Amino acid sequence: MNNYQCTACGLLVKHSGKPTGLGGCSKSGSGNHQWKDLGAVGNDAYRCTACNTTIYSDGRPNTLGGCDASGSGNHQWEKA
Repeated sequence: MNNYQCTACGLLVKHSGKPTGLGGCSKSGSGNHQWKDLGAVGNDAYRCTACNTTIYSDGRPNTLGGCDASGSGNHQWEKA
C-alpha cells in the first residue's frame, strides 16, 4: 500500500495502486485528481516543513510535487 497525493488539491489517500475513480478535484482543469506516489505506507512519521503535511512511511517520501507552500513546489520531508 502506498501514500498518494493529488498535486492539484493536496488530497492524501492510502491505496494499493494508483487511485482511480476518485474524481471531484476542484483545483484541476479536468476535475480529476492528479496523483503522485509518495512511497510505501509505513510506521515512521514524516512531516513537510513547508506545508506541514504528515504521512507515515518506512522511508523518506518522494519529494517531487504537491507542496504549494514551498517555492519549488516540492515537499521538504523531515522525520517527525
